[in-house]
Amino acid sequence: MTSDESTNFWVDAPYNDRIPSLSPYRQYSTVRLSFPRPDEFSRLALALQMGATSVVAASGDELLEVADQVDVLLECSGSPDALEAGLRVLGPAARAVVVGMSPDPRVPVALALVQRQEVELTGTFRYANTYPTAMALASSGAIHLDDLVTGHYGLAQVAEALSVGRRDPLAVKPVVLPGRDTA
Repeated sequence: MTSDESTNFWVDAPYNDRIPSLSPYRQYSTVRLSFPRPDEFSRLALALQMGATSVVAASGDELLEVADQVDVLLECSGSPDALEAGLRVLGPAARAVVVGMSPDPRVPVALALVQRQEVELTGTFRYANTYPTAMALASSGAIHLDDLVTGHYGLAQVAEALSVGRRDPLAVKPVVLPGRDTA
């Protein structure tokens, strides 16, 4: 299977640091971003700005509406439930790429779904050979990095910067500036 303008992507990318990964897929016909938990919908505007054509919950009726319409699944969350939900929307001869790493070394896979739809299932280590591509996307303007920065912190606030995502659902990328004294 090759990707072209008619390829439909499904991206399970619930965490803020995965949202920028949507930008390269804007050229394709549909990029659906799946959020497994309802509290993650606060990132909707950013996800749409960064390239998602729609945002859906990873369960319920919305999954049924897109079943068999997705060509490529990028599962970035590491959640077994998200993987199964993503497999359920894939069409025949689709491709599923597991990027997210589960904390559990053994993750069940709905093999019947993979076999019935003849899905090509593969895993990848998320950081392998990605930096040159990411830098090229940023320099070309395909990804607007300034939109991702949601806070500036001084060196004394490193702990706060590293934990802001747990407190603020809209926090994406905090930046630590060593010469800065306040947030």
